[in-house]
Amino acid sequence: MSSLPDLRDGQPDRPLRLLFVHAHPDDESLWTGITIAHHVQAGDEVHVLTCTLGEEGEVIPAELAHLEGADGDPLGDYRRGELAGALTSLGAIGHLLGDGAYRDSGMAGSPASTHPRALAGAPLADVAAAVGRVIDEIEPDIVVTYDATGGYGHPDHVRVHDAVKLATTQRPGPALYAIVTPQTRAQANRDWVTAHRPDGDWIIPGEHTAYASSVVADDRVTHEVVDQRAASARDLALRAHATQVYVGSGWYALSDRVVYRLDDRESFVALGESDQEPVVDAANFRAAMGRFPTGVCVLTTLSDGSDHAMTADTLTSVSLDPLLILVCVQRGARFREAVLASGSFAVSVLAADQEELSVWFATRGRPLAEQLAKAPHHRGNHTGAALLDGALAHLECTTSTTVEAGDHTIVIAQVESIGLAGPDRPALVHHRGSYGSVT
Repeated sequence: MSSLPDLRDGQPDRPLRLLFVHAHPDDESLWTGITIAHHVQAGDEVHVLTCTLGEEGEVIPAELAHLEGADGDPLGDYRRGELAGALTSLGAIGHLLGDGAYRDSGMAGSPASTHPRALAGAPLADVAAAVGRVIDEIEPDIVVTYDATGGYGHPDHVRVHDAVKLATTQRPGPALYAIVTPQTRAQANRDWVTAHRPDGDWIIPGEHTAYASSVVADDRVTHEVVDQRAASARDLALRAHATQVYVGSGWYALSDRVVYRLDDRESFVALGESDQEPVVDAANFRAAMGRFPTGVCVLTTLSDGSDHAMTADTLTSVSLDPLLILVCVQRGARFREAVLASGSFAVSVLAADQEELSVWFATRGRPLAEQLAKAPHHRGNHTGAALLDGALAHLECTTSTTVEAGDHTIVIAQVESIGLAGPDRPALVHHRGSYGSVT
């Protein structure tokens, strides 16, 4: 187990959507295979956006050598199939940027860098716009990509980093992480390879071999995923990339035959910090606010004869004369449109034994018509909105003022009715992405 939090830190306690953005087929498995499989196995929805088909890759199997550098880029088509196999092993959903609009640029200075479709040569704004369209479609909670150096300086990796950064800056909301390796772990992995040197004509990194640029001081690392079961899925995915990767017992190598350990963990840092920028971003803001324990409630409203509901931890008292509260609703959420249309809503303050209801009303894509079927309730006399049975308290409210604030709408409302349950039942609280209780 790691002493660091994983990528769920500060996130809502519900199934998440994650987007991993990579330059070439095999990068998803080499760089983030454990994390992808880990989240898939946890029930999250995981997407992988691959920006090129890796047309400049060096082919390992002799029987496939004819694919390398051939006219018409048959290697790209072949690697598309390898990518599909790897994503199946990981359980992720694949996307190709611009439906193949961009091509592998090769290393800096290679002839491929001048190709008219080379990713690294494409206008940054165009690549960022293409990435942004995928983000808009998926609406991820978390986006993961390379650090500012692209991990080891590959021009396509750097372009992907820059494009993701620009796209997400224009679309605040997802937590952003860059892939890194802590220095002590890099050294431990190198020591392991030296001690477990495989038989054959392999290259073992020497004592003075420089580390990749993505190796950082240990105290820079903020998040880590350690999962041996997910590592097994990663190894299976790597084997799907047979043109690019040798996979041995606990190790792998690329076409240069340099041996690396197949570690059981992957490490990350908030993207801004990896760029040596002040980390004032959505990821760290969520993590900071997640350390502030809050109560949990369900907001409900009746709009045009349909029930709408959402879990919230932003309920705040505003005034005693008149009785006012406020809640915050994400812009673009269907509940926001419903509550603005109805002009009223109800609040059910959840008890500790209602965690399942909290998770349910925080789940994206739940059916609107049936969402109250698993939630026993009765109707409020003032608003007609659903009041959840077993809640510690109920409030019925009419909207007084709304304020647009960033990506949320603040709804200030006057309290029209109050219902209280017995005082000795524990309340449901939310802290650091997990549920607890307080009496």
